[in-house]
Amino acid sequence: MISRLINASARGATIALGTLSQINAQSPANHPVTTTAEAPRLDGRLDERSWQEAAVLEGFRQVEPAQGEPAALQTIVRVVQHAGGLWFGIEARDPMGRAGVRVADLRREFDPTTTDLVGIVLGPLGDRRNATVFEITPAGTQRDLQVLDGSVRNVEWDGVWEVRAVVHDSGWTAEVFVPWETLRYEQGGAPWDINVYRIARRTNEVSAWVPWPRNLNAYRLDFAGTLEGLTPPPPSQQLALRPYLLGRTSDARSAGGTEVTAGGELTWNPTANSAVDLTVNTDFAQTDIDRPVINLTRFSVFLPERRQFFLESASLFAVGRTTGRFSITPFFSRRIGLDGDGAPIPITAGA
Repeated sequence: MISRLINASARGATIALGTLSQINAQSPANHPVTTTAEAPRLDGRLDERSWQEAAVLEGFRQVEPAQGEPAALQTIVRVVQHAGGLWFGIEARDPMGRAGVRVADLRREFDPTTTDLVGIVLGPLGDRRNATVFEITPAGTQRDLQVLDGSVRNVEWDGVWEVRAVVHDSGWTAEVFVPWETLRYEQGGAPWDINVYRIARRTNEVSAWVPWPRNLNAYRLDFAGTLEGLTPPPPSQQLALRPYLLGRTSDARSAGGTEVTAGGELTWNPTANSAVDLTVNTDFAQTDIDRPVINLTRFSVFLPERRQFFLESASLFAVGRTTGRFSITPFFSRRIGLDGDGAPIPITAGA
């Protein structure tokens, strides 16, 4: 009986390794990038000459429901580089056309579990660890995040990029423009990692250019291809300034007069793996308000951080699992700017 179990276990391990080897064998090594002097027109339609001349990224295979099988819904992607940045042309075909599209969320950071989407996973550092993810819906809705080792996710990151999408009788198409300044890379470094995946809610099919094992996720760059012929300009230091100017005047007899307040935030990335965040006389009046919560327990309510200055690289302070209810956050930034009774304290400066 024991030997039978050992043999069955060995056969199971052989099957698992065989499936993994099959996935790796199907993984394309690289994809050539087409260079164009004239940038495409951002309208969601792939009718420009640059798209027609670009190499086709296709041959998607299923992750779900039939691991490794050819995708039932065809997806075609083209990559074009321009002096301003990277362009992605996406063609997501569906025989049902408009009737097959599922879009349930139009927010910037939409829920990826309820809508059709195509995701682009880029690894500009070429280290198979750091991923920058751009997700697009048929409605042109955007979602972006930074991921380390496929698990540590910075979902609060908001990059500068543009999308236009069009739904038609054969599916939907989209154009994605990512400026070079949005990406962090090293000049003359390793080739960039890339993977593209698609989720079709009508059939619950998950397919990818380079499929990954079911127990992993789309953000794992060890299951990815590379971009060939990419020639980005020298990396930008990505300097972002968010100033504010607030004025107030009053003609009250006791405390009349004019008051002017100024301040702001500065984000600077001097290198590809370092960041500096500064704030002076910061005013958070434009921060989203918290949702009302009725707390009937003896424990404090955890309210997520919404101030942009404290959201920069916030995932660095997460320990253990960063998804689900078992994540640990030893640094709680919401206490900054409040006294023991919860009254606001002006923030003079921070770094």
